[in-house]
Amino acid sequence: MAGTDSVSANNRFPAQSGGKDGNNYLREGSGNKGAERGNGIEKPISSKWRISGFLSLDNYNYVTLVNASGDIRLVNKTEFHGKGIMMFGFVDGEKVTYFSGVSK
Repeated sequence: MAGTDSVSANNRFPAQSGGKDGNNYLREGSGNKGAERGNGIEKPISSKWRISGFLSLDNYNYVTLVNASGDIRLVNKTEFHGKGIMMFGFVDGEKVTYFSGVSK
């Protein structure tokens, strides 16, 4: 019975098994140490950066960020979670979304 429980737990939470199956929900060691989910601490929303789109180059996927000055920054997509306008990531200790930062 214990074996059955561990199998169902692995099916519900595949990212905890440490597999490279593309599920990065609770991925540890991804460099965004602010994404700890159970600690109750919310990171501040970025007042500088916002998501502007995606870039795929040589089999690498990047999220493009832009600031009010028009500077563009590329961040590896594995550092971001969610899809579409619900996507978010942590950059410089702040939460970055499509709606964060300052737009002109």
